[in-house]
Amino acid sequence: MGVLYLKQGCLSAAESCLRESLGILRHIFSYEPQNITPSLLDNLGDLCRTRRDLEAAEVFFNEAYFLLEEHVANEPEDIERYRQLANLHCKLGQISGEKGEYKAAQDQFQLCIDMMKDLH
Repeated sequence: MGVLYLKQGCLSAAESCLRESLGILRHIFSYEPQNITPSLLDNLGDLCRTRRDLEAAEVFFNEAYFLLEEHVANEPEDIERYRQLANLHCKLGQISGEKGEYKAAQDQFQLCIDMMKDLH
């Protein structure tokens, strides 16, 4: 539901739904954080970025990245998750650029490019 609100531009409703979902998942999987859905964290990062809360967006994107990185390490044949990792490098690069951290942005974009090349 939160993603639907986000796509409709209803940011307050989207944030409420997404944060509630994340809270439920954190409670259920308190001893297994790897089971928290990286896409939920990615959506919250997108929402925060839309609101110009770059610090919060970066935290959500980094957490999603950590979970995906662990998944890919355990299942290297999962191409879709690998592609999501590359996309998160792009998003982190955009945030770094928006914060004026151009070297960090360049590094993130290069990682994204390198990962996408690995897919082809």
